[in-house]
Amino acid sequence: MKKLGLFCLAILLLAVCTGTSYATIVEFDFPASMGTYSYTLNDFSLDITENLWEIGSVGFTVSGDLELDPIFYITKAVENTTGIEWIGYELTLDLLGDATFTGIAASDVFTLGSQSSYEIVFEGPDSLPNGGTVTFDLDILVPDSGPFSFTLTQTPILIPEPTTIALLSAGMLFLKRRSVSRERR
Repeated sequence: MKKLGLFCLAILLLAVCTGTSYATIVEFDFPASMGTYSYTLNDFSLDITENLWEIGSVGFTVSGDLELDPIFYITKAVENTTGIEWIGYELTLDLLGDATFTGIAASDVFTLGSQSSYEIVFEGPDSLPNGGTVTFDLDILVPDSGPFSFTLTQTPILIPEPTTIALLSAGMLFLKRRSVSRERR
């Protein structure tokens, strides 16, 4: 009886030890001209710190092999050193992958504008000035066990330049005057 108990315990221990899930980051596509980054991955908690110098879309890929269907809990801290104020931030997942956003995303500066399985858009009312830092919390579900890969792309949303605002205002003024002159006829 004692041998049977030890045998069952050994089988259980073997199953637990071999059934451990893991994930590794094999690629972090962050152009050196855009800024700097660092990250840590503990189990399925991914902490990312970035300093963006240039404006543009930046993505990174997470891949590995899983025994379970995990949710990655991601915290991103992004410092704006672009010289331009941001009024929002967009995060997207590649549409060809199986990974999707799950849960409700949050930010300490922006409000959640919209969220779907493949896109999260944060927007004002507050903006992020040059030199400011914004933190995002989001969850990504990887629905299948075995090999996996997903790419998360991020894009800051900028305040329109004064020239753009001036052109839009001039166009609105022209249309208003045109409609008033037609009413007089």
